[in-house]
Amino acid sequence: MKDAHDVRAETKAFDPGGTSRALRRAEKKPRSLPVALVTEHFWSKIVALLFAGVFVVLIDRELSVVLFEGDLPVRVVAAADAGAGEGRSEMLLLTEDGVAVHRLGAAKVRVVIRGRRKLADFLPRDKGIVGRAYVRRAWLAGFAGGYTSRILEGGEFDVGVPVESVKFELPLQVDFDKEITAELKLDPAFTDVASGLTPSAVFAPPTIKVVGAAAWLAGPGAVARAVVPIACAGRSSGFELDAIEWPEELSRKFLRPGPGPRTRVRVAFAAAEDATITIEGVPLRYAGFQPDLEFLFLPPVEAKKPSVTVVLRGSKDRTAAFGTPEKKEELRRTLLAQIDIDALTRKVGAYLDDPSSAPPTESPEIEVLRLPEGLRLDHTDRVEVSVKRRIP
Repeated sequence: MKDAHDVRAETKAFDPGGTSRALRRAEKKPRSLPVALVTEHFWSKIVALLFAGVFVVLIDRELSVVLFEGDLPVRVVAAADAGAGEGRSEMLLLTEDGVAVHRLGAAKVRVVIRGRRKLADFLPRDKGIVGRAYVRRAWLAGFAGGYTSRILEGGEFDVGVPVESVKFELPLQVDFDKEITAELKLDPAFTDVASGLTPSAVFAPPTIKVVGAAAWLAGPGAVARAVVPIACAGRSSGFELDAIEWPEELSRKFLRPGPGPRTRVRVAFAAAEDATITIEGVPLRYAGFQPDLEFLFLPPVEAKKPSVTVVLRGSKDRTAAFGTPEKKEELRRTLLAQIDIDALTRKVGAYLDDPSSAPPTESPEIEVLRLPEGLRLDHTDRVEVSVKRRIP
């Protein structure tokens, strides 16, 4: 029987280079375990790791997480006018024809949206997260008049993505009523009118149709007019507007424009008819400081806390705003009359240089500060002031 030595001898005879595959297997030494783990089956381990990573990612994307949490405003819109939203996050209440929202229990709701993590990529955050729920006409079945209520939970809102849940921190109460159309008279509300001008407005047509809850538009206490804001800043001559700004008061009641022609308005200005208001007992003080002079108010204003009567001028509407005793007292506390001491001493300076002369008197100009907008100073009482040098 041949031993290993004989096998190697024969192999060298036929293979002088010693590269025989059999000899390499015979002389191969076993590798240690750490080396084998690194070098053997390398690519199969890489593939296994890749599959494990993908598996973890897939599981993670299927996990339920909070996709959104925050306060969202609630807006009421007619279902026919809903569109795609206004590009902001909000919860929309879509009213079907024949039913209208009367009041909401809250203007905002705290919303928590949960779902699979992978859905976070599909929530339209750039265009706003919009939830939609309907106020159904069928809810009025058996309605006997007067508004009624319903409690809405977050689950009744569709956010456009198949999420796991939509929850409100507190449920939303919705008061609703029959939808009717009414005609309201239009009245102007002018802002930023220039001093000395009185504006007037003519609407064409003079009324407007509005649609909303019967509780607002019919019966005792129904809304009878629409007050339209008209800005007059920087204007002193008449102008026209092709459309009106929808009154905020009507929006707060969820009233919207009804069918009809576009409303136009023509604005004109006239010179305001002035009126005066007299405020007695306005505090009077000296402005400035002359340490070597003494000042003394002569009658009738001589007192420890001297005061003066002030007459202000403005439009009839503006002065009428201060016509009550309470408003006059409030204005008296606001106004402040003062005498400029530096200007006064310049007038009487020559007399002060003669010690033998009597202290000069003067009726100085009185400045009135803190005048309300729309009122200007007409005149004040005349006040005499005696001026003399202090005795060292």
